[in-house]
Amino acid sequence: LGRAAPVAVAEIQERVNAVFTDEERAVVLELAPEEVDVGSVAQVREVKGVQVATYFLPGEAPDAGLWLDAAAEVAARYEPILGASPHKKFDVVENFFQTGYGMPSYTLLGDDVIRYVTSGVKASGGKIPPGYLDHEYVHGWFGNGVFVSRADGNWCEASTTYYSNYLAKEQE
Repeated sequence: LGRAAPVAVAEIQERVNAVFTDEERAVVLELAPEEVDVGSVAQVREVKGVQVATYFLPGEAPDAGLWLDAAAEVAARYEPILGASPHKKFDVVENFFQTGYGMPSYTLLGDDVIRYVTSGVKASGGKIPPGYLDHEYVHGWFGNGVFVSRADGNWCEASTTYYSNYLAKEQE
């Protein structure tokens, strides 16, 4: 995996333009967590040209630093593998629905997911291990950078799993 050729951002944009209409693309790319009242921005950091941030509900806001550190590590880990991010930011957004969604430029995670992972990290005295955010971040390329054509099936989930979960396992 470490020797994989970077994905050219121009190639991603070309594929996006080929799959989606202007209206569809505008709807997908205009969604942004800062437009939704989910809490406060706990922290923001710049990593490899990508702004990473956390938007947490008040109850979990004190733990946002753990998630910000993990998001920063993920952004740094994938830049040499996949190339420059197709998105200028990656936000970790908490909500009260139990979700684990990768959107263009952010991931939407349920509060139970945040609490579960955070409690495990605190119990072990460590940090969020590779694999938790990697999958959602890599969706920035596969699924939210190069979009899936309804006619071709959901090939992006396999690519995302390969580049995220298997890479994390290899690097243990």
